[in-house]
Amino acid sequence: MITPAGELANIEIRRLSSVAWISISLFYCVLALSAQNPINTWQIFYVMGVLATLALSILMQIFFAFDFSFMPLISYLLIAPIVLGTEPTKPWMSFGLLTLTANLYFATIFRRNFAIVAMAMVTIFQIWVINKDLSSISDLSDMRLLNTYFSTLWTFGTGLAFMVTRNRYVEASNDIEDEIVRLKERISSRFQAISLQNRDDYRNLKLHGTILNTLIFAKNNPEFVSNRGNLIDSIKKELSELRSNRLVLQSDLKETLESLLTKRTLKRIRVSRLVVSGRISDVSLENNILEIVREILLNLEKHTSVAEVQIELHVSADGNILLRISESAHYEVSSKNLEVRKADALRSESLRRLLAITPSQLAISSTADGFGLIYTVTNLESSDRAGDPREIYRLRNSNLVEFAENLGRATVLFGFLFLPGYLLLGIEKNILFLLFAHSAIVGYSLLRKSTSRGWLSVSTFISLALPLLISQGSVKCVNIAYLPWLLNIILMSTFIFATEIRNKFLRWVPIIIISLELFLLPQNFPAGCQDIFLGSTPAIPLIIAFALVLGSLRKRLYKQDAEQVSSVFVDEANVRNYEDSLEVEYKAIISELEDFSEEVNSLSDSALSIRIENEIQKIRAFLVCSEQFESEIVRELYRFVIDRLRSGIPTRLNILGGFIYQLDQSTPISEFLTKLSRELNDIPCEITLVKLGEITFDINVEELYLDQIKPISVENIAIRFNPSSK
Repeated sequence: MITPAGELANIEIRRLSSVAWISISLFYCVLALSAQNPINTWQIFYVMGVLATLALSILMQIFFAFDFSFMPLISYLLIAPIVLGTEPTKPWMSFGLLTLTANLYFATIFRRNFAIVAMAMVTIFQIWVINKDLSSISDLSDMRLLNTYFSTLWTFGTGLAFMVTRNRYVEASNDIEDEIVRLKERISSRFQAISLQNRDDYRNLKLHGTILNTLIFAKNNPEFVSNRGNLIDSIKKELSELRSNRLVLQSDLKETLESLLTKRTLKRIRVSRLVVSGRISDVSLENNILEIVREILLNLEKHTSVAEVQIELHVSADGNILLRISESAHYEVSSKNLEVRKADALRSESLRRLLAITPSQLAISSTADGFGLIYTVTNLESSDRAGDPREIYRLRNSNLVEFAENLGRATVLFGFLFLPGYLLLGIEKNILFLLFAHSAIVGYSLLRKSTSRGWLSVSTFISLALPLLISQGSVKCVNIAYLPWLLNIILMSTFIFATEIRNKFLRWVPIIIISLELFLLPQNFPAGCQDIFLGSTPAIPLIIAFALVLGSLRKRLYKQDAEQVSSVFVDEANVRNYEDSLEVEYKAIISELEDFSEEVNSLSDSALSIRIENEIQKIRAFLVCSEQFESEIVRELYRFVIDRLRSGIPTRLNILGGFIYQLDQSTPISEFLTKLSRELNDIPCEITLVKLGEITFDINVEELYLDQIKPISVENIAIRFNPSSK
């Protein structure tokens, strides 16, 4: 299955192949027009054919996005030498470059088996064509060398190597995309941290029998309020406990854990052993670790028959955490059951969220006796949670460089495979040794796990010196006939150098040097082989185009990454704002409850009943909204409801659906609330926000008020006024 990142990588490789074909076709047009002077009819027809098939291929690419869009152009270029026959008076076309690029293209667009067949057919076609002795082909002599050994190996082998390179590029792209996704997930976890923080608050409220339950009990049991001192004392005590639970780091971690085990589990499972050492210095981290303990035990209590556990919690001096919960089961855990239990444990949404927020990781293994499981939680290393955008830049850049280096590594392999051919050609032993040493040096430079720019520079400039050393004093063409194949290795070294070296001027120096060598060295060769590099020269502009395209891709991807990462860190800043805003609202609720406790004695029975209901709805509104406070819609709605409640207007709030922030940009919430405020005025109501594909507001009011409300309309918001169910 191709992932989005893999598809993007394939698109980038197709873009490279598109650049290659456009570059080759235009360059071959220039070569054809300059092949004879004055211009002959065949030159005009050839160029018109190239431009026509190129235009057709580009249109197919633009409008239909076919993988094989350039097939018309490729077919024309491959068949053209046969059609031209002996009309050209001198050679001008590098047929080897053409067939090599065709095989690279097939390795890009086709699946493996079909690509191999297509590449084999191109290679066979190449052998057939060069044996026809066509006058337009400039690299006939070196392609025929050693019965096409070098050309066959190079054309077909490079295609195979490119298939491997492409697959590695796609896999690396997937890994990089996963890293970017993990960075975004860390931001999402921060969003969830807001919810967790407040779920922890409302757990205290609900599980400790604190203010909300007290107020609801007071509302439903008037006799409890008859002694207002009890109500006041209960509220003040609960507020004090709530503040201390939120803001104070407990001095004794073991006591805190024992308290949690007493108050927060179903108590079906007995804790037979509890070992705690060290202290956690961060209150949020301590709460999260304790919640992980509670969540694991809760899952065991709900979903297993385990009756006993042992808990160990160790915190080292440098802050590393080890939490181990071992269950004592009455049955042996088979490997199959172990995997099922692991999957069940990790299926817990709450546990996954807690692990992400802490951040920590969970490992599950069987106990030594095979009876039961061990749940081991450790906090992640800082490097695993840093999310440094520079790491993404490095990965993205390394993938592009790795793409070029893999091509270079394949070329080095061909360099070694060429050595037997050189030996069969009867090359002098000292030159053969020099060629072997060159392949070893270039291979070491490119085959290392981490390519050193120093080694790359040394190997590249040794490569550049090699043609000069080998061709000195040559008096027979046969002695240097293999130089074009050696040049392929050298050209690849210059390509790697151009993609790896950051200096925008230095990177082109090897290309310039090899270009000068191609034009100057043949002047000292024997008269019969001064055109020896004619077929290799067209590769230089193609290499320059490839290097420029890779540089352009790098810059474009950098820009995309910068936008993604900057948006993520903007979100991080927003998360901090949400947390701060939520903290302000929380403190406001607590402060108003404290004020309420001071006013209880001064209120009449009817006024007290109204105030109790009002305070209940304030707390409920806070608890309902706090889990999705990252959403502007939820924040604005919360403030709207709270303002009504503070004004003494009975208002109840419900929210159905998650991830409401996804519709923030498309929902004009301020406009809606302005209109709603004008229509509702001081009418008591119940507001329910429903998020499915869109935002819907169900507003229930007593039937006697319905005639006073005019329907309102706001774009992208569905609004329904309903009679109250009461």
